[in-house]
Amino acid sequence: MITYRIQQPEHSLDLLLDPETQYSTPWNGDEDLIRKGVSACASLDDLAAYFAQSGVSLSDDCLLVAMESHWAEDDDVDADLGAILVIPTAIVSAEPVPESFFLAVADAYDRLAA
Repeated sequence: MITYRIQQPEHSLDLLLDPETQYSTPWNGDEDLIRKGVSACASLDDLAAYFAQSGVSLSDDCLLVAMESHWAEDDDVDADLGAILVIPTAIVSAEPVPESFFLAVADAYDRLAA
């Protein structure tokens, strides 16, 4: 399946495919909540809704990554926000986050606030 995530610029894309680094920690860094798998979303709409709900900021130097993945055994700590844990097997694409995605996050936020 194809999944999507935002990759912070300080983290190499190679880490997504390395079984030794395929672990997820929450944005607050709580190491008690580390889980096997990489945080992602099942669609770009889900990813936009996740960022609208989570309050995590996006910088201009982040990458929008599409990955070929399979489900991880654990649930993401942000599953209630639409995040899923996956084991990536290939990078399909990685590009600077397009303006259209920032607009989709703003639209999702507006829908939540209404």
